[in-house]
Amino acid sequence: ALNSKVSEALLSMGETDHPRLWHQTGTRDFLRVQSLYGAQGLSVKVEAFIEDIAQAYAWADILIARAGAMTIAEAQSVGLPTLWVPYPQAVDQHQLANACCALQVGPGWIRQQSSLIADDFVSWWQYCSRHITHLRTQAQMSAQGQCDASEAVIHCLFSPID
Repeated sequence: ALNSKVSEALLSMGETDHPRLWHQTGTRDFLRVQSLYGAQGLSVKVEAFIEDIAQAYAWADILIARAGAMTIAEAQSVGLPTLWVPYPQAVDQHQLANACCALQVGPGWIRQQSSLIADDFVSWWQYCSRHITHLRTQAQMSAQGQCDASEAVIHCLFSPID
């Protein structure tokens, strides 16, 4: 569902307006998403699984991701502002709790998958494009302030939620 929402948003943008995208789809959606972008003539790097995640994080200005603890630790350790989309079937909504903790540490946003529409992504991308320098600086300052991002996420996970 998240792959469909992201690709729908990108396809709704004009050719010159869309961001450069490195889209990790998972194996199930890989061919469908790759074909979708190819049919529209969009130059999007599509991979089922990104082997060199450090390279991908270094390439990225912003991130759209599920809110697993490891992904949060990685994104925060490299200083990436992130749109967290918690996996809706996660046990006890733990990914939503993870995302809430992530926002206490660095810049980002949370959107529930069920409420995402293409226009939301387009507006978010436009906002990020206008403010990318500030967002990256803020995220990198947050990353520098953390000795161990994994430890910070674990701490958040085991802290009570108000």
